[in-house]
Amino acid sequence: MRRYLMTDIAKIEPLKVGDILCCSWGCTMTLVDFYIVKEKRGAKSVRIAPLGKVQKSSDGWSGTATPDTGNVKNVIDKTFRDLDGSVKISEYQRAYRWDGEPIYYNTLD
Repeated sequence: MRRYLMTDIAKIEPLKVGDILCCSWGCTMTLVDFYIVKEKRGAKSVRIAPLGKVQKSSDGWSGTATPDTGNVKNVIDKTFRDLDGSVKISEYQRAYRWDGEPIYYNTLD
């Protein structure tokens, strides 16, 4: 997942419909969630829907995940603020624009 320097923030394009977001989170595990932008609401707000994921694992506990764009869940009944190409999902989750690379996960607690 990409991280940006403050000098790069001004170059980040706002989210648009169809963008895929990735959220890697967890305390003792590394969990991965994917979302798709379904609707723009004004200049800086979006509505998103969770996506399924395809996990590739060698040991059953860890591996990489990619979004399953054919498995779109219901749109979340909430508007999220576009914060420089990312959205705050919860107090401990932020979803960033996915860069197209598989994301590491680990479900072993």
